[in-house]
Amino acid sequence: LVVVTLSEGGRQLKARGSGLRSGDHVDVLVRPEYVELTSGTTDGGLAGRVVERTFLGTGNRYLVDVAGREITVRTPHRPQADFLAVGENVQVAWQSQDAVALPRQN
Repeated sequence: LVVVTLSEGGRQLKARGSGLRSGDHVDVLVRPEYVELTSGTTDGGLAGRVVERTFLGTGNRYLVDVAGREITVRTPHRPQADFLAVGENVQVAWQSQDAVALPRQN
């Protein structure tokens, strides 16, 4: 795993990556179904705000604004689960092994 320092706030994340050098600019990619959303604010993830929710039948697709960047999250349908509302503050998180750091293409 490599350690990635975010340009917004200096927070550090771990991701899979190879051939990277210290100081390289990278994009961190995570499949939408591997991202976890939790309501509220904690220290366990990146703070965001739900900007859109779409019911897909088998689940929901959320668009979340995190530091001015839009992140797509897919969650499975759970009959007893509460939906996250548009405008709600959330935490966005994932497992390090599910993230891949790739060199940024200019």
